[in-house]
Amino acid sequence: ALYGAAYADAGPVLVILALCLPAMYVNIVLNQILVAAGRQASWTKVMAGATIVNPLLNLELIAVTQDRMGNGAIGAALSLLGTEILILLAGLAIVGHEVLDSRSLGRLVRASLAAGAMAALVYAARPLGPVVEVLAGAIAFPTLCAVLRVPTAEEARFLRSGIARARSWVSRRLTSEAETAAPLPHKEGVG
Repeated sequence: ALYGAAYADAGPVLVILALCLPAMYVNIVLNQILVAAGRQASWTKVMAGATIVNPLLNLELIAVTQDRMGNGAIGAALSLLGTEILILLAGLAIVGHEVLDSRSLGRLVRASLAAGAMAALVYAARPLGPVVEVLAGAIAFPTLCAVLRVPTAEEARFLRSGIARARSWVSRRLTSEAETAAPLPHKEGVG
């Protein structure tokens, strides 16, 4: 949209790369869990496997998507997505049972539902323009998370506290700026 028809082939690639983000995020968290537990050697093995799998996927998928779609970059993006999903599955196999219990899995499902519903709403708002899309997403996701009870009670208290501090800070700033901008009162008989 920004650069015209010459970049139209980048659209599908960016969509696939965006789909990589959730797996990448969880993989980063799983890595940190293993590091904190002193088990980084197992993650190193997973990453070593990924350095073998990813080029092999690239060799195959780039050629296939270039041949069938005229866009080898789609194959490279699919290769990254496949690699990230494999890393995710390996990480979950290593630490999943220690980290993900039924409560946290339920929370993950509810957060995914909120994200999916927000994405559908933002997609439906596309004809209305990017400002409406952003506002729809910014309102929908926190609302859906609240309705689906995604945050824990402690997280909700933390969020409310942060919002209260932000409001207080804004109020103090506005009051300070109003006082600074107000003219000084004139005293009779002085001067």
